[in-house]
Amino acid sequence: NMPFLENMIPQQEDSNQKNKVANPTRYYIVHSFAAIGSKWQAIVSDIIISRKPNNNEVGAKNQFKKAIKGRYPEIYSDFYNNVISNQYMTLALAQSARSSLLKNYDAKKYDIKTVNFSY
Repeated sequence: NMPFLENMIPQQEDSNQKNKVANPTRYYIVHSFAAIGSKWQAIVSDIIISRKPNNNEVGAKNQFKKAIKGRYPEIYSDFYNNVISNQYMTLALAQSARSSLLKNYDAKKYDIKTVNFSY
């Protein structure tokens, strides 16, 4: 038991740790859809930017549900079961994904609503 040897013998480093780059910023897009009456409707969030390290897609979904409950209380329950959350590594990817998503919710078939929230 010679403690001074610990200082003389280098510790092995995990090579995977060296390659990981910490990026605390996460980008989310959350959306939901429902048939209300004779028309399909969709609610799409703006791009949500988060720097909190513990945020995740499940949390983003929950915040989205709170936001639509506050903004669209009369139709909130119709959208509750179809909430989809996606996370992106860069703002450019999130912007591209949101544009594609809005195209998928074709305005001829859907009434599109938007909602924004902090997360």
